[in-house]
Amino acid sequence: MENLRKLLQLNLNNHMIEKIEKLDHLTQLRELHLANNCIPKIEGLDCLVHLTVLNLNGNLIETLPAPVFKKLKELQAFHIAHNRIGSVSAQLVSVKLQIKHFSCGIKSIHPLKGVEIQPCSQTAFILELPK
Repeated sequence: MENLRKLLQLNLNNHMIEKIEKLDHLTQLRELHLANNCIPKIEGLDCLVHLTVLNLNGNLIETLPAPVFKKLKELQAFHIAHNRIGSVSAQLVSVKLQIKHFSCGIKSIHPLKGVEIQPCSQTAFILELPK
């Protein structure tokens, strides 16, 4: 992928990917779509500082580690529905992301100050975070 340094969008949906890796050279990437794979952990995103859209729907992810998102300051849309996440806490939002759209399929969402929660199905929510 070293030849793709100027790539802005990457769609790797439905490829049985088990780990997010080898994206270090894609420093200009704006959108990363990794839906419907076998990814158990959010990692390998540190160099993607210009990422605005991250789609991890339909994987095996159980937790949303706040430290991973500290470098993703431009992230505006984060999709994590249909994973194994049990809850989302204020710890993730405390990273002070500029996320405008956060969709997840989880059992519970802890109260988050200034966050509007809209159910979009029985097990999914869309969070509209304050600007």
